[in-house]
Amino acid sequence: MAEISPERRREFEDGATIITELDAALAMVGAGLAALGDRPRNLDAAMQQLAPGYERFLKLTFILAEAHLRGSRPDWSTLRRLGHDLLGLLDALVATVEQADDYATRPVVVEDLDFIRNDGGVRGLLAVLSDFGSSGRYVRLDDLVRDVRKGADGEPGRRWEELEQEMVWARPDTAEIAESMDLLSPATAEVRVSLRRLVRAIARMWVFEALGDEGTGHLGALSEYTGLGDDELGSAPKS
Repeated sequence: MAEISPERRREFEDGATIITELDAALAMVGAGLAALGDRPRNLDAAMQQLAPGYERFLKLTFILAEAHLRGSRPDWSTLRRLGHDLLGLLDALVATVEQADDYATRPVVVEDLDFIRNDGGVRGLLAVLSDFGSSGRYVRLDDLVRDVRKGADGEPGRRWEELEQEMVWARPDTAEIAESMDLLSPATAEVRVSLRRLVRAIARMWVFEALGDEGTGHLGALSEYTGLGDDELGSAPKS
């Protein structure tokens, strides 16, 4: 039996890694989105899944997009520099994939990229997840041993709730929401729509060939999101 070359072995290993990382990222994001709808809600439990889920998905997509469009994967120091900065990762990814004309000129992609660049709600949520992923997840524990405490205002969850309120009050039905005295349900709905729209936009990079053949080979895993219409973003994922 012929021995497998080191290059071929590395190719097999990389293929398995891509599948594993993609599945893990989507599972974490899905679990985080589901946790947002739990009652009573625990934002830490949701962010504990969402922060690494989006980080894995963005980093994996960025690596494959760079390999396809720039001819080589980013080096380890580049990923280390980006760290847990989800907005930095997202903007670096967009700067790469927008070079793929067949991808970037599609009408739905033009809308996706405008959403990614300009939607204050989703960018604010990613900033909170970045803070949570880097150090904010331990802020209450750290306060137990700090002389100068950050307090509740320093918790990522506080800024998350502020963003939820901003997103709700931007809706046209604020009078009805105020009358119902239920802010949590529409707030959760707005956040889940925005975060699922972001997953769909990243998934479309894979299926619309911004990553080359490597992306289109994972249609099945991504179909839960790429198959969503705008009116389905707030509904439960397809089974």
